[in-house]
Amino acid sequence: MSQANPLVSVVTVVRNGAPYIEETLRSVISQTYPRIEYIVIDGGSTDGTVEIIKRYEDRIARWVSEPDGGIYDAINKGIRIATGDLIGVVHGDDYYCPDAVDAVVQAARARPETGIFYGYLDMVSALDGRVVFTKKTTAEEILPPKLDMIGHPTWFVRADVHRRHGLYDPRFRIGADRDFILRALLGGEKAHQLPRTIAYFRLGGVSGGTSLTSIAYHKRQLYGILRNNRIPIRYTARTMAAQIARGIFRFVAYEAGLLARRARDRRRVT
Repeated sequence: MSQANPLVSVVTVVRNGAPYIEETLRSVISQTYPRIEYIVIDGGSTDGTVEIIKRYEDRIARWVSEPDGGIYDAINKGIRIATGDLIGVVHGDDYYCPDAVDAVVQAARARPETGIFYGYLDMVSALDGRVVFTKKTTAEEILPPKLDMIGHPTWFVRADVHRRHGLYDPRFRIGADRDFILRALLGGEKAHQLPRTIAYFRLGGVSGGTSLTSIAYHKRQLYGILRNNRIPIRYTARTMAAQIARGIFRFVAYEAGLLARRARDRRRVT
């Protein structure tokens, strides 16, 4: 990254995301950092998403709308198109802080030996948009024995890191980001955490399910990711159970409280 203002590529992937995609688009095109290559990969939406994207196409470097093999296949498509020195991914129902890219570029200029930059992720309720909790996991906590996960929408990865370690493995339908970050860190890449919020994650998406079926699927995916990265399975059960329990408790407690307050408000009105 030799330029004073390096080009930053941002990839948004979406399919049938009409309720939230405009907020995502606006959060990228209104960034305070000037040199952003914005790439939008739509999976063939039929709910009005494409029409919303078209309203902003003069601010988008490239966008496509066509069927794909899932979220990570779409992300890989965007990364292959990207020409920036740093590449970020923000999904079609998440959004950035206004100065997120500028903050990341400043950190990247100061740490040329570091390949991955990330920050705090605010988890917001899909019901009212309020912050439920803030995820501050560090890169060290991703590795055994904790095996936690940093917030994917906050990542910015140098293009060279993808050239060294590849793209996302689409076999892991909801965990290819975890697989990639483990592969990169275990392969010797350095990561730096910015001590501030970079992005907002709307709870309730593909990876945010809290049903028993969803939890079991997460566990199977994690086992596969650990095998893929030659990490002993013995690290998995207890740490994953703790992560899931914390996440479900925070989400359910908040949503239950919100619904109870709404019910009280309705009773007062009637």
